[in-house]
Amino acid sequence: MENSTLTYKPTGIQNISLPCRYVVIAPIRKSPYEETIYKIVDQRYKMVDFVQQQARTLEKKKKFLEFYANEGRGMIAPTCKMVGIKSSKTVYNWIKNDPGFKDAMDEMVSIINDYVEDVLMHLIFIKKDGPSIRYFLNRRHPDYMLKRTSRPPQKKVYQWK
Repeated sequence: MENSTLTYKPTGIQNISLPCRYVVIAPIRKSPYEETIYKIVDQRYKMVDFVQQQARTLEKKKKFLEFYANEGRGMIAPTCKMVGIKSSKTVYNWIKNDPGFKDAMDEMVSIINDYVEDVLMHLIFIKKDGPSIRYFLNRRHPDYMLKRTSRPPQKKVYQWK
């Protein structure tokens, strides 16, 4: 049987050359700074992951806003499906936690409302559409507003015995 040489390089110990038929388990000595270095590297990897995650989130927010007014037609759930966001709750969390995204959504809703109002005015003045005229007058003109005769339901009071 030939004797080949095995080189073993534990941290903090010089190279040890041993014949292959001997198995030696040597304690691995760590330098006092090695643990600190591992912690710093681990923190850097976490920061890189966090920054990449933020970049993906920003990309999804941008894509959502682009699709929301056009293809999504102002509806959150269908736009989420188009963009690849799993739940519309994600968008509501963005609105709740990100003031910049909330402002952008408010602006998009305002643009959509302006567009819908323009379409309504087109139906009223150009096409002379009766239901559109009635809708407009019911909401804007005091003489044509719908009278509310029913009372709102009262809350039931429960008494615990």
